[in-house]
Amino acid sequence: MAQERVRFVGQPVAVVVAESKAEALEAGECLEIEYEEIPAVTDLQQAAVPDAPRLCDELPDNIGAAQTEGDAEEVEQAFAQAEHVTRIELVNNRVVGSPLEPRGLLCEAYPNTEKLILHSMHQSVTRLHSVLCAVFQLEPEQLQIIVRDIGGGFGTKVAVHPEDILVVYAAKKLKRPVKWTATRTEEFQASVHGRDQRNYAELAFDATGKILALRVHTLANTGAYLTNPALLIPLGLMSKVITSVYHIPVMYLDTKCVLTNTAPIGAYRGAGRPEGIYPMERLMDMAAREMGIDPVSLRERNMIRTESLPYTTLAGDVIDSG
Repeated sequence: MAQERVRFVGQPVAVVVAESKAEALEAGECLEIEYEEIPAVTDLQQAAVPDAPRLCDELPDNIGAAQTEGDAEEVEQAFAQAEHVTRIELVNNRVVGSPLEPRGLLCEAYPNTEKLILHSMHQSVTRLHSVLCAVFQLEPEQLQIIVRDIGGGFGTKVAVHPEDILVVYAAKKLKRPVKWTATRTEEFQASVHGRDQRNYAELAFDATGKILALRVHTLANTGAYLTNPALLIPLGLMSKVITSVYHIPVMYLDTKCVLTNTAPIGAYRGAGRPEGIYPMERLMDMAAREMGIDPVSLRERNMIRTESLPYTTLAGDVIDSG
């Protein structure tokens, strides 16, 4: 929940518990919250400039994490020797999962027992269980989580959201069952979002259309907080697959994770893999047009050969068949 400062639209600021939904909504209308407007930044590029509004004092440049992979000098030499260079700037826009059934929870707590039973539609029940046990200092056997029909997720329900903790807290405190279901607006605003990157990508080719080097600079929006998925997606998962099925001798990746006044980023349909394949395949299509080569033929020239298997990618993954 917000503590003194609200960092994005959709961040919880208060909890109302009542006997019915109607009573809770009516009581919520009685809350009086005073807001003082302060500078904010929602644009990814604007958040990364030196004089942008800060989201937290510990990160004056809004850069939550940065990572480079590969040899920059070696890649620069390959580009200098290239017969053709293709460059592209891409915006991978922000999306929202918005599953058919919004997030919902029912936590059972009773006066005569310390055990909690949580009914959830979470996509990662073991992660939710470990987080809640850590937050409330519970032994594993004190918390049972029951997941039946998820009702769609698309990755949105992989994240542990504030409401997961707040519902359990309310049930423990009141020693009564507490239920919460997100409205469609809450699902849209308060759940984790996906994607939201800007890529500056380049491919170097020799005279025969063979790839010499790949270079990608990425700004990845984390939203208002540095959640585990917001960092893992661009720094771990995306970089693992960005070379796709092609033999690329050298690459250089420069990735910065940027805080903005938007909903936190989480998993969404592939979580990092589409973010990696997207710039690579767009580069291949553009390069084919620029060089006057059939796009299928260009891909065939650069695909990993069967005789090269098992093949270790620049990210360290091993392709053993295909």
